[in-house]
Amino acid sequence: GKGKDGVEAVSLAKELRPDLVVMDVSMPRMNGVDAMKAILKAGSAKRVLLMSGEYRSMGITRDEMMREGAAAFMEKPFNVSELFSLLDGWAGEERK
Repeated sequence: GKGKDGVEAVSLAKELRPDLVVMDVSMPRMNGVDAMKAILKAGSAKRVLLMSGEYRSMGITRDEMMREGAAAFMEKPFNVSELFSLLDGWAGEERK
């Protein structure tokens, strides 16, 4: 599922209960960090991967995102192979 904003992301995660939520930090109505906190608090997803190119201008730090529960953070622009490598690592953990 694909949400238009942070509020929809929280709602979709509750409905779909995915292993992984991938979302941008910069979103309307509710930013990605707040949406992630709501998703994790509700137990709606195992992991949340945050990404952003604008997080600094929002006054949010990488450390804050990780402290709040992000499984990972990727700064945009990033190479898609970095994303696949991260996902492959998690998939390997799941298989153990």
